Amino acid sequence: APIFNEPELMERNNGLLAGLPFAEAAAKYPRPVSLPPHLSVHEMESEIDFRYRVEKMLSRLLHENNNNSTIAVVCHGGTIKMLYQAFLGLPIASDIVFAR
Repeated sequence: APIFNEPELMERNNGLLAGLPFAEAAAKYPRPVSLPPHLSVHEMESEIDFRYRVEKMLSRLLHENNNNSTIAVVCHGGTIKMLYQAFLGLPIASDIVFAR
């Protein structure tokens, strides 16, 4: 099967937090207690922009493949959450937890 690299399925852009250990990122760039999904802090991609990017890719995948196609998507958890929400038509604020 062909393999495609789709930049639209990258994890959320963490802006200034990218590459920093969690504790250092939290100390240097504290996140507001409540951040509306359309706002961005610390040069991060907003949650709405992230959802739009992933949902646009999902729409393209479904459009370009017929109903009998098998598609495997390998990506990070945040992207999987957004794909899941978009596919099921759930609001962005849906709390989805993947248990082990």
